[in-house]
Amino acid sequence: MKKLIVFGASGGTGRHVVERALEAGHEVTAFVRQPSAFPATHPRFRLVVGDVRLPQDVAAGCAGQDAVLSALGPSQKFEPICEEGTRSILAGMHAHGLKRLVALSAYGAADTHHGAYSWVTWTMLKTKMQDKERMETLIRGSEIDWTLVRPPP
Repeated sequence: MKKLIVFGASGGTGRHVVERALEAGHEVTAFVRQPSAFPATHPRFRLVVGDVRLPQDVAAGCAGQDAVLSALGPSQKFEPICEEGTRSILAGMHAHGLKRLVALSAYGAADTHHGAYSWVTWTMLKTKMQDKERMETLIRGSEIDWTLVRPPP
């Protein structure tokens, strides 16, 4: 059993990650901005309220964890949350000696930026894709053990 913190836990993918991690027997901390965003109860579940853009909030959430899962993504009102949040996550991981990160990116980012699907995605979601690429650059430049997940089109 691992102690996992999930950033972006109140989004569709984040909720799924939390549910699957609990089903797998892990202790899960969901990091959210609004406590009402994740009204779950489970013996191995805890909720941490904070702003992922604030390193001190993220560092407090990372305390006592074994690994970090990030499902960060923009809300309806676009915010460059992936880059800013990842910067805070990496600082929080460093502060607590955490070495393992799995982060959700997007197909079409970085070395998958080719083909018709990528062209359409970049045409429609350029700002989001730029944010995902900056996030990936931060992660790739870190000294942690990381995995980037890019769901297929």
